[in-house]
Amino acid sequence: MKPLLQTVAKPIIDTIAKQVVVPQKPESETLEILSKVNEFYDSSWNKLLYVLGSAFAILAIVVPIVIQYIQNKAIEASEKELETKSNLKIDQIKKDLEEELEKKLDSKILEFKKDLETKIKKIDANTNASAFHMQGNDCLQKENYKEAVRDYCSASTNYQVAGDLVNLKATLSGFLYCVELLNKSDITYLENIESLKLFEILDQIEKEDIGGAFLRDIRKIRAAIYKIINSEEKQEENID
Repeated sequence: MKPLLQTVAKPIIDTIAKQVVVPQKPESETLEILSKVNEFYDSSWNKLLYVLGSAFAILAIVVPIVIQYIQNKAIEASEKELETKSNLKIDQIKKDLEEELEKKLDSKILEFKKDLETKIKKIDANTNASAFHMQGNDCLQKENYKEAVRDYCSASTNYQVAGDLVNLKATLSGFLYCVELLNKSDITYLENIESLKLFEILDQIEKEDIGGAFLRDIRKIRAAIYKIINSEEKQEENID
């Protein structure tokens, strides 16, 4: 069974709907509406083009500025990084130079110190040699040949250290002259009492004799000492 409202209302509504007439607009009014619609779309399109053109114009100005700003920042960062690296490199170079200079300075100081010590040693040796040389000459004049050999021997070793070859030649000649006038007891006295190891001293002078300038003098002195020792021993054997 249908509801009462639907049964009663539907016929009434249908009747009213049939009696309502939708008015038809004239053609001129339709054209006017179409024209206004067309104008609206044209205006909208022009506005859109204007907006897009303005946007492109703004972008054409803004984008290069932004790009330039970014590039400047990148350049600044690159320059700062390069400056930092350069400063570090310069600092490292300075440090290396300072270390190298310090090493060279230390080396020069050490070299200067050694050179100074060598010069002082030579000066001291030359002073001692001159003193022994004068004593040897004095003993020779007094015919104290044993003491003269002692002084000439000491003078010779000191002249060698000092590098005074001229005076070394003179003391070796005095050494040879006096030693030939000694006997075995004198040699024993010099070696045991004066603690002069004559053969060792001669060996050392020969070892330091660059070029063999004094080799003949040294061999003559050594031969003279051997002769004294051997001749004394033969005399003792003959006595026995």
